[in-house]
Amino acid sequence: MGLRSYLCRRAAAAAFRIVVVVGAATGAHAAQTPPNIIVFMADDLDVAATQTLLALRLMPNLQGLLVDEGVEFRQSFVTYPLCCPSRTTFLTGQYAHNHRVRGNEQPYGGAAAIDDGSTLATWLQAAGYHTAWVGKYLNGYGEDRVPDTPRDDPTYVPPGWTDWYALVDPSTYYVFDFQVNENGSVVRYPPGPDGGNYQTDVLARIAAGVVARATDPLFLVVAPLAPHVESARLPRSGCVGRKNPQDWGRYIRPDPRDAQEKPAAWQLISSLPLLPAAAPSFNEQKMSDKPLWMGVMLAPLTAADRECLRTRYRSRLASMLAVDDLIGAVVGALGPERAANTVLVFTSDNGMLEGQHRVGTKIFPYEESIRVPLYIHLPAAGGPRKVDALVLNNDLAPTIAELAGVAIPPEHVVDGRSLVPLLEGRPLLRWRAGFLIESREFISYLGVRTAPDLSVGGLPLGNMVYVQHLEVEKFGLPVDGVELYDLETDPWQLHSRHDDPAMAGRRAALAAWLEVLRACAGKACVAAEDLAPGGRQGAARDA
Repeated sequence: MGLRSYLCRRAAAAAFRIVVVVGAATGAHAAQTPPNIIVFMADDLDVAATQTLLALRLMPNLQGLLVDEGVEFRQSFVTYPLCCPSRTTFLTGQYAHNHRVRGNEQPYGGAAAIDDGSTLATWLQAAGYHTAWVGKYLNGYGEDRVPDTPRDDPTYVPPGWTDWYALVDPSTYYVFDFQVNENGSVVRYPPGPDGGNYQTDVLARIAAGVVARATDPLFLVVAPLAPHVESARLPRSGCVGRKNPQDWGRYIRPDPRDAQEKPAAWQLISSLPLLPAAAPSFNEQKMSDKPLWMGVMLAPLTAADRECLRTRYRSRLASMLAVDDLIGAVVGALGPERAANTVLVFTSDNGMLEGQHRVGTKIFPYEESIRVPLYIHLPAAGGPRKVDALVLNNDLAPTIAELAGVAIPPEHVVDGRSLVPLLEGRPLLRWRAGFLIESREFISYLGVRTAPDLSVGGLPLGNMVYVQHLEVEKFGLPVDGVELYDLETDPWQLHSRHDDPAMAGRRAALAAWLEVLRACAGKACVAAEDLAPGGRQGAARDA
């Protein structure tokens, strides 16, 4: 183990031990002092990859600091599985149809589309928090995509941020030779000798510096690119699908120093098979239940496609080694006393498909795309615990606000709900029965994903996904209007039952529910999610 990794792990381990011991002894004081809140947001990290990294003991800091002593939300979802809309939801607590950022680029969205005058940052800063953002912000930030838009100015600092260290597009997608807006001045980080100035390492140094000098209470978001693939500037790995409208050849370069500093981990990842290939939905053979364009345009994976996916898969896992060091460095910079009063959150902006249904991206309304890891550690709360209630990225803003003791401005309508009752293990008589899934860019659809143990009008609706496609055609082909999956019997979403007469009643009930959800706002969203018309469900519960 290299000195850098050793110090990171020692610092994180020390902070972790003191959080448990000191936090328990000073809980009354901590309850009166607003906690520090640190959010680590990976990019394109799916649940399966996270579980693989943890099972192989490749992320000891994540394991020790959040998994072993925190709450794991095993049914955590994003409501728009794409970077920019999802990150805007995190900042606002709103569905995309309310915050109006409906894609990564114009005309649907991008950084130019956000109304950043009322976000988590402005609420917490107004209440006395030192607020800081480090890493990837919103797609298109700093690029001149929309004339006369301040968010396209690479020196623009959004309202509410005491410290601002945002990656500037398009260099956000370069792990070497990138630019950072450092509180209004753009700084370039050229590649250093022997692999120095790797993006995740630079962000770790910046974030640790913010932690060291900031006054408490601190709200910090650290958002590395990893494990998102790099941009088109990086040469392909040699593979492009023959008919697929997607490029299998993109990947992300891991921190090259990890090859020397973590040889066992590096060798293990380098020898891994393409684990997603074990899923029954991988390279799905029968696509007739999917929209017609998918079966035509997404050709079956070739041997070359598989090899390319394996390269990308390994690079994504390897890039997370540096993210784990980042977590250790940031928490270690807190010191024992501050760590005892710090909330830690780890999540991702969306999931990722790695060849399932012949898809190699996110945005599709499938479980691998909409499910994300979510771990939250509260000071002195103890753990680990696992919660199976449906939770959303819509919920993170109101959760953080409540943990901070900050009131959300009444003019800001939040669609999510606080997770604090679930974090504290309070018994609840009712919780979310389902939620809305949205997409407007590349593929356009609205959908409903339901909770287990749900009955509506006598119909069992537990663990179902209902999707209405909004396009008439794509790639010159007609788009079938509906997909319907029963995850109880078909967890891999191999057989859409939208044309099954036996499902007609459930399809109608879900369609009616979607009509209520599709334009909801604020408390109306909470009411619509809690109980479908005529429905009943069980209470939220720990596993």
